[in-house]
Amino acid sequence: MELSLLPDEALAHIMQFLDWHTLQNARLVSRKFFDVIESNNRHMQKPKVSVMHISSTNEENIGEQVRAVFVIKDNKITTSSNVSIQKRPKVISLNIIELKYLLRRMDLFLIDQLYINIRGNSEIFDILNMYITSKTVVNDLCIDIMNSPVFNSFMKFFTNLKRIHQIYFHNLCFGSQDIPTDISLPKIPMLKRFCISESKCTKFINSRMIGNLFINFPNINEVLFHSERCDFNLEIVNTIQRRQKYDERGACFHKNISLISFFTPNPDPIQEYDKYFKNNINYLLESYYGFPQNEISFLVASSLCSHCNKKDLISFAFIAKYRSACRDCTYHVNSMEVD
Repeated sequence: MELSLLPDEALAHIMQFLDWHTLQNARLVSRKFFDVIESNNRHMQKPKVSVMHISSTNEENIGEQVRAVFVIKDNKITTSSNVSIQKRPKVISLNIIELKYLLRRMDLFLIDQLYINIRGNSEIFDILNMYITSKTVVNDLCIDIMNSPVFNSFMKFFTNLKRIHQIYFHNLCFGSQDIPTDISLPKIPMLKRFCISESKCTKFINSRMIGNLFINFPNINEVLFHSERCDFNLEIVNTIQRRQKYDERGACFHKNISLISFFTPNPDPIQEYDKYFKNNINYLLESYYGFPQNEISFLVASSLCSHCNKKDLISFAFIAKYRSACRDCTYHVNSMEVD
């Protein structure tokens, strides 16, 4: 019996078990196959996205321009409209409609690296909110926002994500947009590293989010809160000290935390230690060392638990301002060839 003679419902059920490569070819067999696959797209198997980088710029008289890189886990080739997903990733230029078309046809459940770069006003977060859900797992989330009034859509996107391992907010600049002074960060139990840097015109970081650091991120072990308007490191150190003293049901809580801090060249170890630990004599200067040219230096303070005599550590990594505090991304949309 020919498949084309089956009712659409039966044909759709069969096609749910085809891999996405076979589905691409099946779309070309007949108009009926094409219509069945398109109308039941949400039930069909989709290419699994490993890396997704989206860059958006919005200039006066030009409008929003989007470039993107998609890397599929099995490194095979497919084509949607005039947009290609290739074994060797390249930057593709596309409009908002094409971006929606692609995202709707991708499996976004497990993303190794999600990088978003926005310049000017943008619909990117509104679009991503349509296709990325609270069930999505993201290993590395990197976001760079420059002069873009997208605070509300950004927060909706951020609070919707519950399963992230590492977050790098390289720069948050929402222009002149009003931002609440008591923003609370979402609860992300699996988060291990959180790096955030705000611009001079954006007051995003606040004492509340630092005070709730271990409530929202109970498994965090490395943090950076960088602001051009205020040094929040002392508040972070105090929060860590309170957490290391926390005694839950008679059991000591020991968690060694690393802080990243920007600095001007040649930091003095004693001054840095006194700045953050002079009011707590229980924390001693354990070690201090730096690399050549003074680009990166480290300070470690330690305290012995009065109950179990186990050592708690707070580590500082002092990084020159012109260096990136976060890991370099695998693919850079600004340096790759556009098809």
